[in-house]
Parts: sequence; structure tokens; C-alpha cells
Amino acid sequence: MRHIFVINPVAGKMDPAQLLTPPIKAAAADHPEEEVEIYITKGRGDAEDYVRGICEEYVDPVRFYACGGDGTLNEVVNGLAGFSQAELGFIPCGSGNDFVKNFPDRDLFNISAQLEGKVRPIDLLKVNGRYSINITNIGLDSDAADYMTRFKRLPLVSGKMAYNLGLVASVCMPIGHDMKITLDDGREVMEDRFMLAVAANGQFYGGHFRCAPLAQVDDGIIDVCLVRKMSRLRIPSLLSIYESGQHVDNPKLADVMSYHKCRKMLIESGKPISLALDGEIDHSNHIEIELLPDSIRCSLPNRQSSDFGRRVAQAQKGDNFGG
Repeated sequence: MRHIFVINPVAGKMDPAQLLTPPIKAAAADHPEEEVEIYITKGRGDAEDYVRGICEEYVDPVRFYACGGDGTLNEVVNGLAGFSQAELGFIPCGSGNDFVKNFPDRDLFNISAQLEGKVRPIDLLKVNGRYSINITNIGLDSDAADYMTRFKRLPLVSGKMAYNLGLVASVCMPIGHDMKITLDDGREVMEDRFMLAVAANGQFYGGHFRCAPLAQVDDGIIDVCLVRKMSRLRIPSLLSIYESGQHVDNPKLADVMSYHKCRKMLIESGKPISLALDGEIDHSNHIEIELLPDSIRCSLPNRQSSDFGRRVAQAQKGDNFGG
């Protein structure tokens, strides 16, 4: 089988190509029956273009490993979506690695285990013609994600710290957007000034927020979390509950928060609003979201997490990396 490691060299604090190339070559030597390649991306959008190009010309099974953060993963997903011969693997070496939190204790840095990974189908969100494998969010948190991309370039700023700084910046702006939200072709229709709107396939985003604690990546359902506008003084208390995933049916938030499940979602606004597809920012006043069940063939290593993976995570946060 053909295995292609798509590495974003500017993901995180350290170059993932330097971290991963030696173990990839070692694992390839131990698996001579597998065809193993490394591709270093050249800039924004290159991973998507490269993966799609391979899928269009190569009809045999091929597995792509997204080596970077959630942005790299999103590009690889958009490149291979719709191609039945393509499989998805991932190695989290960016400053933000939210999707992988849905698969705790998997040894994603064991390259031999990755080559031997087992495939399972998972769902995908289709959002205005593009794809989101984890979370599409609108409002305060998408504004924060927009700011986060700027803050995380600063020295000593981790993904979590960058997101928190982004939240502070976005709270200083006018809060909330007037939106009409329709679920499942009219089954539920809500019109209000919403501060947050989340359509979730996975559970986590923003580095540590468990926005959709009931979500599963293979249940054929979109988990929707909506938060109406509130005072700035109340936001800190909301975030502490929201971060831990304890906001669902929480009586302290009953007046501003609701949690729903659907297969389709339409968000309409009088003017373009920000949205983040796995952290990738866009703007629109008409957002159509649809759940595509079992749309991605996802490969996962069947081994427990390793010390190497822990040290890579530390390195990408700016800590020392040894060995």
C-alpha cells in the first residue's frame, strides 16, 4: 500500500519534518512491503492541492497522514474527500490539535503502528461546499480563532494561551450576531442574537474547550450548541463551565444556552459573519451545514500513547525536546 506523510514544516514551534523524518524512514525500513513517501508542504493550501492531485491520478489504495495541526488536517481532508481509494491518518504536531482528542491513548507518533493502522469510517461535515472533520463554529469563538492565528506566532505562546488571548480580544468587540438558525429543514427554527453557534462532529476545539461533550465522530449526527448574547461580566463564568463540557442541561445556563442534535443546519444573517472550519476562517451570511455519514476512511494505530508523542507535544508548546 502507498503511504504518504504530508508534513507542514511550519506547524507548531518546531519543524515537524525534522521531528518525524527519522522515525518515518526507520519504520519504512522495517516495512519493506509498504511504499512510504514524505511530502513537505510549500504553503497555505498546498496540502489540499497535492492530496487531490494524487487522488485524481492514482486509483489504488493510498493513505495520507496529516502531520501538523488542525489546519493541516483540514486541508488533507478537503483534498481526499470523495475519493473512495483514499484513507486518512494523522500525527498531531501543530500548536492546536483538537480533533485527535476524540481518540485518547492512541499512539499516533508510533510510525510502525501508523503503517499497520486499522481503518474505520467516520463522519464529515459539509459546510458551504467545503468540509470540516471536527468543528464548525460561528461567532465569538470563531473571532477568537481568527485572533488566535496571530497570537500563536508570538514566542512562548502555546495554542491554549493563544486561544485565550483571542477570546479576550474578541470580547472587546461588539458581542453577538442576529441570526436565524434552522435545523433539519424546519424541524426547529430559532431567531435571536447569538454569541456562539457550534456545529460539531468531534467534541473539542480552541485547544481545550469541550464544546460538544455528547458528540461522536461516527454517529451520523451533528451536535449543535447555541449560546445567546449575554453580558460581558457573565462570560468568564460561562467559559469555565463550557471548557469542561458541563454546560449541557446546566441550570445555571438554561436562559442562554441550548444543545441540539440534527443532520442539517442552516444559519442566516443580515450581514457576513465569521465562521471557522476546524480553525480555518471564512465569512458568509448564508451557512449550510450537512452531516455526511461514514464519509472518511480513517486509519488509527492500535497501540497506546508513547513517551515520544508526549515529548513532541511538549516541544510544540515551546518546551525543550530531548532524544
